[in-house]
Amino acid sequence: MNREDYLKSHDDFIATSLTMSKSMIVSSFTILIYYCVTHLDDEVEYIWSRKWTKGKAIYLITRYFWTVYFTYLIINNINYGWNEFTLYDSHLIATQADVIYTTFYIYSSPIFDGIAIILAEIILQMRVYAVYGRNKRVLAALVCMTLSSVVVCALQPTKKVYIHSKLECKDGVAACLASFGLGREKGHFSDVTAYYWSYLTYPIAAVSWLVVSTVERAEPTLDGRNPDVMATIARDSITYFAVIFTLGLIATILSFITEINLPETSNAFHFIAHLLNTYRIVVITTMSILAPRMLISIRLEVYRLDAPIEMLTWEAA
Repeated sequence: MNREDYLKSHDDFIATSLTMSKSMIVSSFTILIYYCVTHLDDEVEYIWSRKWTKGKAIYLITRYFWTVYFTYLIINNINYGWNEFTLYDSHLIATQADVIYTTFYIYSSPIFDGIAIILAEIILQMRVYAVYGRNKRVLAALVCMTLSSVVVCALQPTKKVYIHSKLECKDGVAACLASFGLGREKGHFSDVTAYYWSYLTYPIAAVSWLVVSTVERAEPTLDGRNPDVMATIARDSITYFAVIFTLGLIATILSFITEINLPETSNAFHFIAHLLNTYRIVVITTMSILAPRMLISIRLEVYRLDAPIEMLTWEAA
């Protein structure tokens, strides 16, 4: 099927998938704002009213970096006319303003998304560093992990691992969608797989190591440290891992399925492939909620005690 025939048969599909993407973004933003508002009292009591520490700084950066960027993203999505395309000879043509916004989003989103993921990872790394008694070897391993994450983040806007860097995407959303099925051969994986597998599998691997390290350290003898705090650290880490691993696994499986079936040009598989571009926002929003919450949980446990304890995540984070 040539490009023109493809676009003619997928006008409705494009409009539907774009509307669904917008719905996913708005829903994720609503959940994020709802969580921030309903937990504002805990944040004021256990974060804002306490002295400045490294934990407080990383909490505020993680919480509000993604919130501010997501607010900007949602404002642009509301103003961005998903269905305001001009139809010329069955080709969907975006306005100049839409093209400018799309181009900016193409190259900025992987950078900001990557920063949000790295910030969430740093919170987990702080917990590992604390429960291992600020061991220098553990610190060196965590620094290497952070640098690796930065490298992965820096590579996202390049043509090597990021699908949106396709030149076709500069011509508008329709051309970008069309490139899914027209730029590959049957039996070969394209940039779609490289993007999702590198973007979601690596954080899962990093989180796996951090969670295992935390749980192993929290299990047996607690060496005089308060068991409630250690149990809180282990419980929150396991919950975080279970949620993020499940979300990442779903995306990886769907990416694999769509890559296998895209040559058949089925609307269903193209629809899933397109929505996976938006799905990462759901994952990052979840990380931005759960990671700072782990710091709040520690402080809830610490400050309810009658006497201060020694084992705090960077002074109770």
